Amino acid sequence: MRAGELRSLHWADIKGRVAHLEDTKNGESRDVPLSKAALSVLEEMKQDPAVPRQIDGTLFPVGRELLSAIFAKAADDAGMPDLRFHDLRHVAATRISGKLPNTLELAAVTGHKTLQVLKRYYNPDIEQLAAKLD
Repeated sequence: MRAGELRSLHWADIKGRVAHLEDTKNGESRDVPLSKAALSVLEEMKQDPAVPRQIDGTLFPVGRELLSAIFAKAADDAGMPDLRFHDLRHVAATRISGKLPNTLELAAVTGHKTLQVLKRYYNPDIEQLAAKLD
């Protein structure tokens, strides 16, 4: 998900293994399937008393600037000072493509409306592609 989509996500938007995004970059709502790992993190957040509870039910009650600052510090602490939050979409599209080789399914998960835009985010490892040819 994009940063803005995550910041606008509410607990009520999570239904089973699906997150409903009402407010997206292209103005159309969409549903995003959630992995077991994502569900586990959400469950931990629900159980953790240190996680702030917002009256409006927002999962991540931070503004754009604060999210950027938090992410920049985490990336710097991890030794990747040039990593931006948006870079995670490239990583996710590439990794998910290994689990969902069907382009239409991959686009449904990433929210890309055209193959041309999806191609910008999919950055395959050429060695792995070569291995698939064997």
